[in-house]
Amino acid sequence: QTLQNAIQLLLNERPDNPYDFLVDFVAQFASPEKQQQVLGKGGRPGAAGKKSDDPEEVAAVKLQSVMRGKIAREEAARRRRYKQGESTVQQVEGLADDEDEDDGLSPFECPDELDDLGNFHSLCAQVLKENPDMYSELKNKKTENGVLITRCVKPGVDSRCLAALKISGLVAGDAECYSQFQPLFDAVIRRRHDLTDHAALDYTHDMDASQVGKVRRGGRMVPAEPLDPEGQYVRYVEIRARRNLADFPFPPAVLWEQRREVERKLVVSLLKLGGTYYPMMGSTSYEPMPGGMSTADMAALDAEELLPKDPDARLLVSAGFAREWPDARGVFKGDDGVVSAWVNYDDHLNLCVCHGGGDFGATLEQMVATLNAVEESIQTAGSSYARCARLGYLTTDPVAVGSAMRCLASVHLPELSRDVKFLKALCAERSITMVKSPDEEFTWRLSKIEHPQASGVEVVNRLAGVIREIVGLEETRHREKLLQQKMAQSEAQS
Repeated sequence: QTLQNAIQLLLNERPDNPYDFLVDFVAQFASPEKQQQVLGKGGRPGAAGKKSDDPEEVAAVKLQSVMRGKIAREEAARRRRYKQGESTVQQVEGLADDEDEDDGLSPFECPDELDDLGNFHSLCAQVLKENPDMYSELKNKKTENGVLITRCVKPGVDSRCLAALKISGLVAGDAECYSQFQPLFDAVIRRRHDLTDHAALDYTHDMDASQVGKVRRGGRMVPAEPLDPEGQYVRYVEIRARRNLADFPFPPAVLWEQRREVERKLVVSLLKLGGTYYPMMGSTSYEPMPGGMSTADMAALDAEELLPKDPDARLLVSAGFAREWPDARGVFKGDDGVVSAWVNYDDHLNLCVCHGGGDFGATLEQMVATLNAVEESIQTAGSSYARCARLGYLTTDPVAVGSAMRCLASVHLPELSRDVKFLKALCAERSITMVKSPDEEFTWRLSKIEHPQASGVEVVNRLAGVIREIVGLEETRHREKLLQQKMAQSEAQS
């Protein structure tokens, strides 16, 4: 089993010196005392207790221990480089972001011209192909943090994307990118949301949860009837919000020490809400949990769909999300089981509030309260959310600006699910994304991509309105089915 683990790690890590790597691996388990310390039951290496008899658990803990030993050595080397003023970037194949790394477009310099983009179909590539002078106008600009246009366009010109997916292929390295490179960012936002070239991008801020669920009657807004009063259809409502700290570069451009400071500020703020912060396994930035979460933590968070995926896809690597992964990234889980968050993933903060049942207003109310509590806390530490009057809250992916919120509802539709073609057509007509839920048969996760001008209230109300319509159709189908059954019974009796 030890040999199998060693070979698996060797293939996964591909170290520069395989011999030293294997020696270190064997040294981890050279003595019975060390084995007992590492394999002691208790969820983390070093915990005292009885040795596990489960081969899979033993293998998992061994793998975790070896990874932490490797990460600790890398961490010490990073600290030395940082103190000496050198790059702290992790030199791992596919994750490096160094000036000497020849991996697609360099984010550190701007060539006179970009390579041929004929076979690239991200929104960013499309805009640059249709406006050949745009890159020339932007290549000599940079933000105060030193972000160049090449860092922003790198995902879109390094990765071939299907045009039908409408992937932006553009990232913001900091808040200033939206003003320095405005022609490109505005063009991508408009194209993603099917707006005309000169359509205004003026965001209206409205997060008043008391306005959720209201309809216009007799010239005024009044509360609508409860959407699902008996809880037969809507399993839960979830709202996700993205936020970045204005005084730091965004994840594609943030430096190692800056990322750790972002984590520190956000974790201090989140813990005030009541809950636990789980740094990603291998991260050494969080002192209360050195080396990151345990394998048991990972399994539990993954089972609750709270664990982010490693950013190992080509598009995510090109965007810079994998730099120094997994250092200073983690998951917050609230004690109430309602609030959760990712820290330093594709944005500084990805906050989620999930309420059982169909109360959209209560979900937005708690989201607003949580966002405000976090911002009040980080303001005491000299930070605030990145936001501008014209576009609203600023995100790494420009197509998410505005309220930077997305609403989702899990809905049980046993009758409509028997006619999936009709249900899909209905959702497509209303710009609803539907994904089958793995938790329950005939249940769908429905969400809606919103216009960047939409306020938080509009984001929630528009999805709630569509869900109300779909639930109404489901009830009609159910009544028709009962009527048909009753008629069939009457005919059988006669």
